[in-house]
This record gives sequence, structure tokens and C-alpha cells, in this order.
Amino acid sequence: MNKQDISKFLKVIAVILLIGFIVIMFFDYRNYNPNETSFPFYTYIITRSLEFILPSIILFIVSIVLKKK
Repeated sequence: MNKQDISKFLKVIAVILLIGFIVIMFFDYRNYNPNETSFPFYTYIITRSLEFILPSIILFIVSIVLKKK
């Protein structure tokens, strides 16, 4: 695999992570019940963004750097 292929692969993985974030947030929202939980919904958003969006941003940056080299 050359650097162009790796760059494309990393971008695909980053997009999959973003789609996963949207899907997981949808299910978290459906299952969230403020009467049963002691923390607000934005804690779900912060946690999921650290799990999905941060790695996605890192992969996008790495793919851009690989493409330029």
C-alpha cells in the first residue's frame, strides 16, 4: 500500500467513526431517562465525543499529513 491508499483508508475509518457517533448518540438519547439517572445528558455527549470524534479528528489529520508527504 502506498501513502495515497493509506490516506484514503484513514479517511474512511474517520467517517465510520463519525457515523458511529451519530448512531450511538441516537440510542443513548432514546435510552436516557432523566428521572433514573443522576447526571445530565451532556455527559453522554462529552464521553461519546471523546470515544468517537477525537480519534476521528486525529485520523483526518494523519491522513492529510500522509497525503502531503
